[in-house]
Amino acid sequence: MKPYSTDFRQKIVETKYKTNESLQQIANRFQVSYSFVHKLLHRYKKTGNVKPSPHGGGKPPKLTPQQKEIVLQLVEEDEAIEAVGARVIFLSPYSPDFNPIENRGV
Repeated sequence: MKPYSTDFRQKIVETKYKTNESLQQIANRFQVSYSFVHKLLHRYKKTGNVKPSPHGGGKPPKLTPQQKEIVLQLVEEDEAIEAVGARVIFLSPYSPDFNPIENRGV
């Protein structure tokens, strides 16, 4: 969601200082949350500014660029295998079906 425009924020601040309305009344009038009005007025009193704070940047990626490249390569290989009608089956590290020692007595 984009931040509210600076002129919209300025109108909220002006309304607070020009009227005797409560913060809840102002929030209802402008169809914003009470907490937005409260934080905006607090910021204005503290800094004299109504501009929004910069975006925090979000969470860091869980995969490194190298890991992401490996995953993309594996997906491409899997799609190529399925394109010829075969499929990839992932087995646990120990599988008696593919263990030569288990198959000797058979």
